Amino acid sequence: MTPLHPPQIPASELPSMIATLDSYVSMFGPYHVQTLTLTVQVAQVLWSAGDARSAQHLLEHSAKNLLRYGDHANSIRFQALTALRDLLLDLREPQRAAAVQKEIVDCVSRQAGQDGRAVAAEKAALAQMLMTVQSHSAAA
Repeated sequence: MTPLHPPQIPASELPSMIATLDSYVSMFGPYHVQTLTLTVQVAQVLWSAGDARSAQHLLEHSAKNLLRYGDHANSIRFQALTALRDLLLDLREPQRAAAVQKEIVDCVSRQAGQDGRAVAAEKAALAQMLMTVQSHSAAA
């Protein structure tokens, strides 16, 4: 699986995005779906600007806290998980990326149902990732 790269939003947008995020935290709170949605976007810009570790932290935070909204926030959680998986692959952390891929399969399954093509594609990606992790572990 080739990792996807974050959207190319200019890094010059980052200060205004962070200011907006701070106002969302003040207005809605840190766990509100609007705040978490913007957090995912900020993380993607941070990643594209080269701050992968901060992006990782924000994506993990968002993915975890979007769970509280159930199916209502499934699509933004999918976006957060997909970005996190791709970021972990870029950071050469295939085991952690595979764990995130398992969550993506669950997320897509809830959204599309068990028989959807999207679910099959995500399960195939997970199988490929697990085989890669296993082959790297055997070689070490």
